[in-house]
Amino acid sequence: MPFLVDKNKIVRDVDEALYRIKNVIAPFHAKTIGWDCSCVDTGKCVEPETLCEPERRICNIIVILEAKPAGTEIEIVVIIVDGDLGLGWDPAWPQERIEKILAEYKEFTPPHMPRR
Repeated sequence: MPFLVDKNKIVRDVDEALYRIKNVIAPFHAKTIGWDCSCVDTGKCVEPETLCEPERRICNIIVILEAKPAGTEIEIVVIIVDGDLGLGWDPAWPQERIEKILAEYKEFTPPHMPRR
């Protein structure tokens, strides 16, 4: 089972990944597509202080693959692409790199219906 991962998704650890998803990427994506959720209002995740309603959360699906499923013969292959694909950045990166990621996101992301 191959997984294609681009370099802008690579972080030090799970805590950093979850922080970036919930406090950088999800709020930006939700605001861009007009999703009505708490992180749009605050610019960051509001949990655990306030729990988001599952039907309003934009970060309902986060996949962490630690190993192949037990009892299977599935072979996992991770292919790392030396490029920035999709939505993902670290606010500490150079602004030019972030702007390039955002421009490509806007160009290649289909329009969404606002969720209100």
